Amino acid sequence: MVTQSQQETRDRMAYESTTMLLREQNDVACALVQDLLPLYLEGEVSSHSRDMIVEHLGRCERCAGFLAGAQSVQSQLRRHQVQRANTVKQDQPSQRLVASSCFLIRNVFHLLMSAGLTIATLMIFVGASSVRYNFLLPGLVFGLGLVCFTGLLLIGQWRQLIYSEWLLVILGTVTSLGFAFVMTL
Repeated sequence: MVTQSQQETRDRMAYESTTMLLREQNDVACALVQDLLPLYLEGEVSSHSRDMIVEHLGRCERCAGFLAGAQSVQSQLRRHQVQRANTVKQDQPSQRLVASSCFLIRNVFHLLMSAGLTIATLMIFVGASSVRYNFLLPGLVFGLGLVCFTGLLLIGQWRQLIYSEWLLVILGTVTSLGFAFVMTL
């Protein structure tokens, strides 16, 4: 025979275990819904999952709060992406202008250095031609080779050279070596 206090204890234990079971099931459902929220926001869940999530969000304030926070973050990220894309579009013309002016300055520097070295080389070889041999043409070729090779070496842009600049460097070096060989004869 069961006394009334024992019956009350059993009822209370049954109630507590049912409540605990429901709370654990609710925690599992909340964890599942919170894991699916990013996919839900992107529209990547099935219709059955979407219905389950909507039903759960209607009952659970905590998960509804998570959804509101995720929607806020998502809208801020989209706004930031749009602003960044607009900034990049606005900066492109100025970046092109800076790049073209650097290219122009580099080419003018090449030209001035080439002209200066060519004039210096010609002055040396014109003076030598009046003394010993006719070195005017070899001096000119040597000077141009020296200008190309030295100019590119001083600028230090070996990795950015285009095909025609490499051709000038190679021709200048070969010509310089050829002239040095002729001088020894």
